[in-house]
Amino acid sequence: MNKHSQSAGITESWTPASVINLLMRDWFNDGEKEYLRFHAQRISETLYKLDHFLQEGTRLLDVGPHMLTSAIYHIFSQRGVKISTLGWADHRLAPPEITGEHVEWDLNKELSGNEFRSAPFDVIVMAETIEHLYSPPQIVLRGLLRFLSSHGGRMIIQTPNAAALSKRYDLLFGRNPYEMLRENASNPGHFREYTAEELRQIGEALGLVTERIDFMNYWRSRGWRGHLEDFFPALRNGITVVFRYQK
Repeated sequence: MNKHSQSAGITESWTPASVINLLMRDWFNDGEKEYLRFHAQRISETLYKLDHFLQEGTRLLDVGPHMLTSAIYHIFSQRGVKISTLGWADHRLAPPEITGEHVEWDLNKELSGNEFRSAPFDVIVMAETIEHLYSPPQIVLRGLLRFLSSHGGRMIIQTPNAAALSKRYDLLFGRNPYEMLRENASNPGHFREYTAEELRQIGEALGLVTERIDFMNYWRSRGWRGHLEDFFPALRNGITVVFRYQK
């Protein structure tokens, strides 16, 4: 059964302010500093969620290494969690010394299943990445499934909510809620955003079980729209889907 909820709370040491203190570096450029401040709430919520799945010796694959990778390392490496990464390397924000294995890969292309020595993984995290791909999500998820433990492995997909209230509000007044594709090919923006139901259908078509769906307010709207999002979870701006793989 799908569960639609907002996180019940965050351990004190994982608050947005503590995440900023943990990850902020003097050598960050202005864009990186702003990104961290903007995403600190999301990162702290993600750490809270991962706490349920990252046990001693857990093998984790982080797809799209970034600041979250470093946060996972700093928080969970004391448990012996082994981190591997997939996608374009980012040595500034996810230095190679924190990961056991990295595979450089264009995530728009399907994986063969032979890329990782450290597979299978107990947990695969793909946070705020799938919306940046121009290929159908089935391609990357089918490839990732080849690396996921078939004995209850979890795949956690986090992405903006295409049906969020803020986007419906813009459409009501004739404004396109989705940004134009950028001319910068290395950072083209969002090609496609998804609804929770779309993600559920895609995952289950690949043989995954939907364990839970959380609608999260990482960037809560102000005024009456924020109150409406609180009352109707499906209008919140972020989605986290937890799939389980059980053959």
